[in-house]
Amino acid sequence: MSKINLVQLNKALSKVDYPISRRDLIKYAEDKGIDEKVLRLFTQLPSQRYQTSDEALSAIFSSQRKRRIKINREQVEKILQDVVYPISKPKLVLYAENKGVDEKILKLFIELPPRVYDTSAQILEAIEEH
Repeated sequence: MSKINLVQLNKALSKVDYPISRRDLIKYAEDKGIDEKVLRLFTQLPSQRYQTSDEALSAIFSSQRKRRIKINREQVEKILQDVVYPISKPKLVLYAENKGVDEKILKLFIELPPRVYDTSAQILEAIEEH
């Protein structure tokens, strides 16, 4: 997440009357004069009803992860070109460390589910789902 104050975000979400739709959450934030960065996060949420602040917060983090991988997908694909498959998560992380990949990409690999990956497509799918 790009330098969002988590306390401020939790405070904004905790005062909402749930359940609430994405559209109503955005309107609420605009009406209450909530910080522009927080409002921007609300606009990036999937269009659905949120039952609790935890559900909304989880959707925000998920949305941010997906945006991050879209930005770095080409870089990840380039890194994975030389991988010998199948590869386990620990070996993938070690490979990335030895290759000296960017810290953000390394973090994506570290956060992967522990399993054996048969293709780069499986790795990219796991990153996007996580």
